[in-house]
Amino acid sequence: MQRNPVNCALLDQAARLDVPDWWLTAGALFQTVWNVIDGRDPTAGIGDYDLFYFDDTDLSWDAEDAVIRRAAKLFADIQPVVEVRNEARVHLWYEQRFGVPAEPFTSTTDAVDHFASTTCCYAVTRDSHGRLQVYAPHGYDDLFCAASASESSAGPTRDLRTQSCTLVQPVARSDRRPMAGEPTRVPSPVTDSELDRS
Repeated sequence: MQRNPVNCALLDQAARLDVPDWWLTAGALFQTVWNVIDGRDPTAGIGDYDLFYFDDTDLSWDAEDAVIRRAAKLFADIQPVVEVRNEARVHLWYEQRFGVPAEPFTSTTDAVDHFASTTCCYAVTRDSHGRLQVYAPHGYDDLFCAASASESSAGPTRDLRTQSCTLVQPVARSDRRPMAGEPTRVPSPVTDSELDRS
């Protein structure tokens, strides 16, 4: 993940937005990993960088737009576009855009938990001491399975695992919420040295 200089720049600057519960997520992470595995430029194929935050103290569009405008100035020298979104607001527009209602998220990591595929469920932030923190609610197997099953321009990538891999079919977001009493997965902590390997 840190082989992508855009990821590093975003992680180094994002705290300056002064928004709660911010995380870099989605294609910025999983596409970087797949690119590195395939021997490609770590930034290849990444159309935008998603920086999510969670602020339920003001759910107005004006408040989110003010953050988006600050981010545009802060990240002006970063290409491609950095998309900053308040995950506390998703339920307000989700049905109009996708045709099904959505329950409000409770945090940014709750939003990550509900991505359509487990291969996408990764997020990285910095804590108050500047240390990288990784959120991987389903572990890393699907990320590396998808990478080993993908095709690059040079042909199939090498198989990173000895066991067979089952790729996940996307699941509707509303179907991903845990049922009452269902145990939730607790991600294992990841250190900076472990991140250096991605």
